[in-house]
Amino acid sequence: MHQLKRWIFVIILLGLFFWVLYSQIFFLFTYDKVEGTVIDVIESRDDDGGILYAPRISYKNKQGEITSFVTSSRTSWKHKIGAQKNVYLHPDGKGRPKYMHFGLWITAACLLFFVLLVLPIWTKIIDYFRTKKFEKLKLYGNRLETDFVNVERVLGSKSNIRGYIIHVQYYDDDSQTIQTFKSHLLQFDPTDLITQEKITVYTDKGNTFRYVMDLSFLPKHVNRE
Repeated sequence: MHQLKRWIFVIILLGLFFWVLYSQIFFLFTYDKVEGTVIDVIESRDDDGGILYAPRISYKNKQGEITSFVTSSRTSWKHKIGAQKNVYLHPDGKGRPKYMHFGLWITAACLLFFVLLVLPIWTKIIDYFRTKKFEKLKLYGNRLETDFVNVERVLGSKSNIRGYIIHVQYYDDDSQTIQTFKSHLLQFDPTDLITQEKITVYTDKGNTFRYVMDLSFLPKHVNRE
């Protein structure tokens, strides 16, 4: 079910991307292109208080008149006064002129490529090395039966929840010290799934800061970063 939801999201994302891309390419081949000039830059603020810029572009319409318009797209960088921009006019002279900044589309395409291809591959690489580390420490490391402490909720920007981390501790009788350990970032709150008091941690014999927590008791879709 988890994989099915991911693929549904990917298909919807791809559909929206190609629909918007098609609509933009369609007007490139049907609208008339004229050269415009940036004559002013209009400043505005976004919801976070950041400054956005929209250029005012002058151009010559089909009647030979010099007119101008402010683009509907806004950017975080300031356009240079006097810069030349391509303006697209409807063949019948109807509607607003259009301005298309291809840099934004290149950025959007790169982000889509990253989300659909690079990110899943990177996740697989992380899972592979984590599994190898777990197997090695399980074979050659020290096994500690630690006490469950709590589950930490990790917040990101704008107080959005990024994930959850399991915290455990171990009392070392030899050194009479308490060692603390934490899991990798989980994308699901495991609190209700932790029913045992002890959680196994494997540590490197020569370096206790190198360790891995055994989360095999969690469902597979939770036991991932």
